[in-house]
Amino acid sequence: MWSLDKLADHFKNMPIKRTIDFEYRGEPKPQLRTRSVVAGGGKRVINYDPQKSRDFKESIKHNAQLYAMEKLDSTGGIMKGPIILEVFLFRGIPKSFSNKKRELAINGMLLPTTKPDMKNYISGVEDALEGVIFENDSQIIGYGHSAKLYGDPPGVLVWVHELDVQGAK
Repeated sequence: MWSLDKLADHFKNMPIKRTIDFEYRGEPKPQLRTRSVVAGGGKRVINYDPQKSRDFKESIKHNAQLYAMEKLDSTGGIMKGPIILEVFLFRGIPKSFSNKKRELAINGMLLPTTKPDMKNYISGVEDALEGVIFENDSQIIGYGHSAKLYGDPPGVLVWVHELDVQGAK
C-alpha cells in the first residue's frame, strides 16, 4: 500500500536519464478553448485553436527547438520514456500595481491567483513540446515543481526530465 511519505520518497529518488531545459521570454498565454465553425453548407465542423494559443505554442516550440535539439540529438533523440514536466510561468506585473505591490510581486510575496488557471498554461506548453521534445504528452507521468508567478520580464522556464525507468506501452 502506498503512503504519502512512501510516494514522495519514490518520486524524489526516481533515476533521471536526461533533462532538457529552456526558457521563453514574453507574456505566457493559456491554452484557450478550441473554436468551431460550420463549413460546407452545414455538412462539416472545423475545429481550430484561437490565434493567441497558436502563436504562444509556436513560440514555445521554436524556443524548445533552438535550445534543445542539439542536446536531444547528442543524447539519443526525442524522449520516448516516462516524463516529469516542470513549468514556471512568470506573468507580467500589471501596470496598475502600486510600487509596494510591485515589489511584493517581484519578490514572490504577491502571487497571481486570478484566471487563467495554471493547468491552461501547462496544457499549451505540453501541446507545443509534443513531437519536439517527447513523442506524446501521454508520456507525462507527473509534474515536478511548477508555479504561476509574477515576473519582470515575463516568461516561461521549462524542464523536461526523462526518467530512467520503463513506460508501459
